Amino acid sequence: MFLRGSGLSKKDLVSSGAHKCILYGQLYTVYGPVIDNVVSRTDNRGKMLSVAGDVLIPGTTTADEVGIAVASALNEAKVILGGDINIIRTENKLLNSKFLAYLLSGPLKMRMAKYARGTNIIHLSCKDIAKIEIPVAPIEIQKQIVERLDKIAEVQKLNDELIQKTDEFFQSLLHQELNPVGKNWEVKKLGEICEKTDQGHPKNFFKKEFRYIDISSIDAKAKEIQNVNLIPVDGAPSRARKIVRAGDIVFATTRPYLENIATVPAEFNNAIVSTGFCVIRANTKIAHPGFLYFTVISKSFIKKVLPFQRGANYPAVSDKDVFGVKIPLPPIKTQKQIAAKLSAVQDYKKQLLEQKSKLKELFDSVLSRSMSGKLSNQI
Repeated sequence: MFLRGSGLSKKDLVSSGAHKCILYGQLYTVYGPVIDNVVSRTDNRGKMLSVAGDVLIPGTTTADEVGIAVASALNEAKVILGGDINIIRTENKLLNSKFLAYLLSGPLKMRMAKYARGTNIIHLSCKDIAKIEIPVAPIEIQKQIVERLDKIAEVQKLNDELIQKTDEFFQSLLHQELNPVGKNWEVKKLGEICEKTDQGHPKNFFKKEFRYIDISSIDAKAKEIQNVNLIPVDGAPSRARKIVRAGDIVFATTRPYLENIATVPAEFNNAIVSTGFCVIRANTKIAHPGFLYFTVISKSFIKKVLPFQRGANYPAVSDKDVFGVKIPLPPIKTQKQIAAKLSAVQDYKKQLLEQKSKLKELFDSVLSRSMSGKLSNQI
């Protein structure tokens, strides 16, 4: 059975309301394929109440066709369902609601997206959703598949929580280790503990082609260099002027990219970076590269850089401004110890991220195998 939610808006939400409710926008922002806990309440009685086994799909978005293609299983009755929510009422009879939500949010996502209509505002109707063909295994088999997916999802949730806690611990440790209060550390300008780097046209360093690192090459969250382009010397962009070595730190100087910071790995030794980066090369006699890296990604360093921004559309700071920032500098031995501690936490996070990737592959594999039969049944 296909139904549609009715009424209800954000202004109707009351923290201590008498009834649980769901707004269509929360299907994007709050809930995943399974709704275990309804977070909103209202005092409105509502016209459309859920039945255990309902699968909810948003009917409107201002994002895009792929964005609207999400489904959430709700195994709770009498929850008020707001307007612009498409409802597939399975009652867990021929179709297990979780099984259906997992399919529509995963392997069948693009099939659902192709039925979205509109330009500025995208719509998805129950009439079109009903056209989607899905594999319908016996209900007991569906339950078995869901049980396995639920177990994987639970491990994914725990892994995500560990990633978040590791991030929080890292930020706390970073602040603690770099805090100079009560420590007899020197204070130096960044430029005083760095070496000069080579600059010039790529033809001065290469004969045919070179690896080019620009702003888009940096994953700001992971702090890693990715998507490096191989460019012929005669097609070099005007901003390709700085040559880097393994171990250098590239620090983006244009807002909003100040978080685009990374250490150059060995495989990108002698690459060229955009002039939109300040290249920080530690003088290893007095500064440990790892310590400098953790210093420049810290909130306190970014905060010191921000006041130097100039420009309207793309505010930027100069290399001179970055190198002029003063930083606390402990003895080289202490720098190495701090870098080792912080690196250990980051290494642990990388392991968690690898685990996250493997769990997703396992989850997708189970779903894929559940679709191995011929798609001959419509919802």
